[in-house]
Amino acid sequence: ANSWNCKPHAMIPLLEAGFEKVVWIDSDILVTNDPVAVFGKFQGKPLVTAEEPAKPYPVPDSVEQAKAWGWSPGIRRENHISSCIVMAQNCHLELLRDWQKCLANPKYLEYQSKPFSPEHRPFHMMGDQDVLFSLLGSEKHACLKLEILRIGKDIIHSGTASAYPFGRRLCSVFNPCPAFLHAIAGKPWWVFSKLYPTIHSPWQTWIHRLQQEISPYVIYSRFFSKFVEIPIPWMKRVTILGLFFRLMGFGNLALTGLPLALVATSLFKVKNIVISKANENPLTR
Repeated sequence: ANSWNCKPHAMIPLLEAGFEKVVWIDSDILVTNDPVAVFGKFQGKPLVTAEEPAKPYPVPDSVEQAKAWGWSPGIRRENHISSCIVMAQNCHLELLRDWQKCLANPKYLEYQSKPFSPEHRPFHMMGDQDVLFSLLGSEKHACLKLEILRIGKDIIHSGTASAYPFGRRLCSVFNPCPAFLHAIAGKPWWVFSKLYPTIHSPWQTWIHRLQQEISPYVIYSRFFSKFVEIPIPWMKRVTILGLFFRLMGFGNLALTGLPLALVATSLFKVKNIVISKANENPLTR
């Protein structure tokens, strides 16, 4: 197992060793406070994952993805999941073993070598979380209870303006800082690297760096800089425009960068509508 395909491999031995609960948290996530309270609010023995940001294209639900694997359909779970955080319990061992087995599927591994896009990978084999989502839509795992860590309330996906959309920001203005901040795309250490401008246009480099500078992840990471003994330039990046957006946000993660989020969310919705219309038109297929 490699890359993001190692999660069940890491969780299964711990549950088999007798641990009642195991939580996977991606290494690009900042934990802002004690996560025990976050997971403790869920009753019973649910599988807990994070909510995945909306895509600029239609994504099949869990039943459709289960069918794509050739499995009997079960529960239609509308909200796509992100496996950046997964809490599993001993009652989920069979699900985790099925997940592990699917991640070793030769066809899945073949698609993992191709570019990460719907043009090159089918939705049910896009990545590890899509495999898990497919399993949750199958008849075999239909009785499994699923709980979702919500964007804005429990987690913020950070790095692009559309990952933390305008509507979610407005709903989160008066909420405390979520327990988890996820550098979901364009990691700041990569975007601010010297190599980044050599493979991106000046416009892309500028807008991507501005988005990162005012992202919740980078803003909050500055609190940790005093505990790091090596220099980390991306934590301290400051531009006039970035400073303006941060001042306009009054220290609120939801308000900082709100104008950019409005533009990005609007463009995102327009793109989704265009793609949906194109899919409905037989002449474009």
